[in-house]
Amino acid sequence: MKRLTAILSVLLSVAFSAAAQPDLQTILKQTAANPVSFDYSYASAGKIPVTGKGSVSVQGKMYRTEGGGLKIWCDSLTRWTLDMESKEAYIEKVSDSPDILSDPVPYLGSLTDLKTNPDGTVTGIWKPQDQEIRFTISNIRMIPRREGPEDFRFDTGSLDKSWVVTDLR
Repeated sequence: MKRLTAILSVLLSVAFSAAAQPDLQTILKQTAANPVSFDYSYASAGKIPVTGKGSVSVQGKMYRTEGGGLKIWCDSLTRWTLDMESKEAYIEKVSDSPDILSDPVPYLGSLTDLKTNPDGTVTGIWKPQDQEIRFTISNIRMIPRREGPEDFRFDTGSLDKSWVVTDLR
């Protein structure tokens, strides 16, 4: 379940639009150079209902996301995943091959029925493995440009001794 939350968090980090932004390709170009942040929620109505919510900041292949008890930082080279409930932290190298957790852009084509609503939210559907997951993206905002990846890195030294840190690099 937490893996699904992480995958959805990252996938949603590029699957958005806003009324002032004409299409997803324009937005993808903007996120390559400018940080964007937003909140999201999702729900499925399949055999096993799944709901969740969170927030994302993304710039190019760097992102920071929080949702479903997980916090994830990725500076495009390294990914830090914190499971807040179990107090476990995982550090791993980002793969060179496309991976939904390291580069969500290739998966944008799997999103359907994207609609910008009058209130500025964006709704859409993701259909993985014969399941339909409806999502809403809100509070979309451009944030000041960052000079480097520092805001997309996590310092595991800031965790207390109750945390288990696994470095897989």
